[in-house]
Parts: sequence; C-alpha cells; structure tokens
Amino acid sequence: MAAVAVVGLMARRSGTLLLLVIVAIVAGTASGAALVGDKCAAGSQSPCGDGMRCASCSPLAGAGAAVCSRITPIDPKTHGTGLPFNKYSWLTTHNSFAMAGTTSPSGTPVLSTPNQEDTVADQLKNGVRGLMLDTYDYNNDLWLCHSFSGKCYEITAFQRASKVFKEVEGFLNANPDEVVTLFVEEYTAAGALGKALSAAGLTKYVFPPASMPKDGADWPPLKDMIAQNHRLLVFTSKQGREGSDGAAFQWDYVVETQYGGDGLVVGACPKRAESKPMDSKGQSLVLLNFFTTNPSQSWACVNNSAPLISKLRACYDASAKRWPNYIAVDFYMRSSGGGAPLATDVANGRLQCGCDSIAYCKRLIWNMRTAIVNPVLASLVAAVTLPTFGFLLAEIFGIGFVTVFKTIHGPVFVALCSSSSVTVVVFVGSIVLVFFHGFERGPFSIHICSFVTFLGPVFIALSGFR
Repeated sequence: MAAVAVVGLMARRSGTLLLLVIVAIVAGTASGAALVGDKCAAGSQSPCGDGMRCASCSPLAGAGAAVCSRITPIDPKTHGTGLPFNKYSWLTTHNSFAMAGTTSPSGTPVLSTPNQEDTVADQLKNGVRGLMLDTYDYNNDLWLCHSFSGKCYEITAFQRASKVFKEVEGFLNANPDEVVTLFVEEYTAAGALGKALSAAGLTKYVFPPASMPKDGADWPPLKDMIAQNHRLLVFTSKQGREGSDGAAFQWDYVVETQYGGDGLVVGACPKRAESKPMDSKGQSLVLLNFFTTNPSQSWACVNNSAPLISKLRACYDASAKRWPNYIAVDFYMRSSGGGAPLATDVANGRLQCGCDSIAYCKRLIWNMRTAIVNPVLASLVAAVTLPTFGFLLAEIFGIGFVTVFKTIHGPVFVALCSSSSVTVVVFVGSIVLVFFHGFERGPFSIHICSFVTFLGPVFIALSGFR
C-alpha cells in the first residue's frame, strides 16, 4: 500500500489571499484500507493504511473518535537522487529526544513538557530526516535536556545523547541510501559532541564541514552524498567547532525562521535571531520552524495541516522564493488532515518539479515527454494514413479528396495526440460539428482541432494533470 498526498493549491498572487484546498488521499489495497480522516478502532490490528496511524487527533478526553491520520511523507527520493541536496525537503522534529512518558535518571517522571510521542528510532522509521537536539554536560556525560537558566537538572533530563546517537547509527547502517541531519543546540564544552558521535560510530558518516558549499552555492547531488557515505549532516549552534567536533556552524549554511509563538505570525516569516535574513543568498538551506512556545498536542492537532501549508507560502515569499528544506514541528504525528507529512510533500513537489505535491512530479515529467513526442508520432502516422483514408472516403461517397482530407485531419490528429479528457471532448465535438454541418463546414472544425492538438498536451503537461 502506498500513501499518496494530493494537494490543490490556488493562489491569487496579486493580493494577500491564499486559498488552499487540501485533499489527502491514501491509496490502499483491494481490501479497502481506510482513508485519512476515516474513523477507526484504536488498538486494532492495522486499521489504517501504511504510513498512517489510528488515534484521536486531540489528546483530551472525549475530544473525538479515533481517526486515520498520516505520519509518513512520500519519500523525497521517489523520483531520483540526482538533484542537489538543497532541492529536497525533509520532515524534522523539534526536540526530537523529548518523548512523552520519559522518566528521569532516578526513575521519577520528567517534569519538562514533551515535544514528541515516539522514540528517535521510530521517528526515523516514519520518514523523519531532521533531528533537533539540545546537548548539556550533566552527571559527567552528554545528556539531551530541557533546561532552567541554561542548566540541565534531574527533572529536565530526558536521555543520554549516546542512546539517540546509537539509534541514528543503527538507522544509517541499515539504510545505506538515507541521509539524516542533526541540528545540535550545544551547551557543552568543545569536543564533547565529537567524542559522543565517535563513540556511537557516527563519525564515518559525517559530511565534512570543509566540503560544504560556501556562499550559498548548491550542495552536491544527493546521489553523490550517498555514494561518498556523507550521510550525516551535523550543524551546531556554536562557532569554531569544525575541528573539535566535526560540526559546522549552522547559520553559515542555513537560514532559519523564528521558533515559538513569535514565529507564528500569520502571513509573515520572521527570522531567528542568530540567523541571517531569510532572503540571504549566502546560505542555500532553509529551515522552517512551526511550533508553539509551550508544546501542545491540541495545538498541533489543529495547526499541523492547512495553517502549516499557509506558512510554507509566506516563508517562500520571504526566503527569496525558496521552499523550505526542513520543516520542524512538535508532535509530528498529530493533525486534522495530512499534517506535517503533507506539508513535506508540498515542499518537495515545489522544489523538485514545480508541482503542488511530489505526488505529481512523475506524472508531470511523463506528460512533458508526451507533449513533445506524441505530436511528432501523430504527424508521421497522419502523413501515411490520411491520404489513403481520404481516397477511400472520396471513392465511397463521391466527395472531393481535398475536402475529405481537410475534414478528417483535425479530429484524427487530436485522437492521436492526447488521451486527456479535454482533447477527447474536443475530438467528439469536432465529429458532431462535421456531422451536423456537413463536410463543407469541416475546415472550421479543423482549425479548432489543430489548435488543441498542439497546445492541449502542453497545457496538460504544465498543469501535471491527465
């Protein structure tokens, strides 16, 4: 079973109105798997299709029945790995380590508010490829924590960094064509991060900072990064850690939106304080944050679909006409529609082929080829068959050959050139026109058919529909 997201996006570019009509479609097997939004029995065996889960959107008691919701985006590599890395978009989790239900080192509940609901290993399994981690020196080790006044405490310590790093290593080892990005907010001494990465066996995957593109240049093609095993990008909030930790200073390569409530202004896309302006061309990667200051599952339930996609558009305009390469959210599995996975599909569609969803990219490529190849083939077929067909009709009906040839030229050409519903309608209409108005009116229909013959497939290709 394959999950496919289809998005209709209509924008009035001259004004501020953005009309989004979002339809999430999940294709199941012949047995009739449930669709996004369908009610389901939570806890039952695979009640929804692949890439979905069955749960109530809101965690509040009595908030509603359990429904099927998407938790996995379409693989950004679906249509190949030949584009530069900055032409792909990746689902990213904010505070990836802060899982609900975590206990402190002593076994007491962590009092800090969680940001996610599953392990990093499960996040990676579900298509997350960007991880945001906060590292602290705590108990003579490197821990992933929330903090008070920049310090990690027993009640805010979620887990050792080594545990998460081993989960990342296990994933990269088992999936040799995958690339993961770490955004590390460091509150540690120089060398601590590099030591932990090395102990987890991750150093061999790290993309060398010295090889990263400067001044906003394109990144290497994704396929080259995979072939060279440069499959782990490590960005740090600290300058000067390239040598001690093998980590690149994040804002030399990434522009980032403001996090928390201040970044959620409708129609705007403010930058994070440390980041260069969003329209800076000196950085070729764009990171979009979309989560509240105080993590809320209920907020994610309502906002992780249409409002998130609206933010994509606002940040595209603010980021020098660039779509985000990373979309960072809290509670990525919660939404009232296609959720953060759908937003990732939209960004990948725009980045890779200019479509409203990556689900359309392959179809667009095929139609562009059709628009070029079919008229050529039709011309060759018509050149051979139409004279013979015309002579036959002229002989049967006693009509001038030239009139017959011109009359059938348009309709036959249309039929040969495209199978789209638009041109089929025109083809049928042309035949009706010829039938009711006689062969002498045929040339009028020919002009219509010839116009659609050549322009119809082009419009179809550009729209991505068939």
